[in-house]
Amino acid sequence: MRRVALVAGLVLGLAGCGGDEDGSTTPGKAPPQATAPGAKPPPPDAATAEPEDGPGTSKPDGGPPPGPEEQPGGAGDEEPIRVPATYRVRAGRLSPPSITVPAFLAVRVEVASTDGRRHTVVLEAGERRVLRVPAGGRDSVLLDGLKPGRYRLELDGGRDSAALVAGGEPGP
Repeated sequence: MRRVALVAGLVLGLAGCGGDEDGSTTPGKAPPQATAPGAKPPPPDAATAEPEDGPGTSKPDGGPPPGPEEQPGGAGDEEPIRVPATYRVRAGRLSPPSITVPAFLAVRVEVASTDGRRHTVVLEAGERRVLRVPAGGRDSVLLDGLKPGRYRLELDGGRDSAALVAGGEPGP
């Protein structure tokens, strides 16, 4: 029993020893408090808290937080919308006879030869575009957004034609 009291006295005595050299606190600030295992630490003092890295925090140079353009995946990283319009040449004819696409959106016009012959398709859409389709292959052109209207595709010098219609519900 005496040993327990002696050990307890030594532990308490050693705890009280030492100066303020290493563990001093700033006047007006409470010393750090120990927390139980598994407990959340108290929130930092807002006046002395440093910002965490991540969205919405200041830049290293002290400037304003980064905007959506400057963040990964932010605005401007998107691919522009492209509407597909695919025609096929079968037995010397363009199919389907017309495809409708929304106005003012980019359109990828593609022509595929499925009859085993090469073909030339001329598209009049603001300017003249020529697609040279190899036998068993395909060719395509990307058009900027089209104004509402009907645009003609001519197969092999007028042998057959089809239409690209801008300004309606998409589809063949």
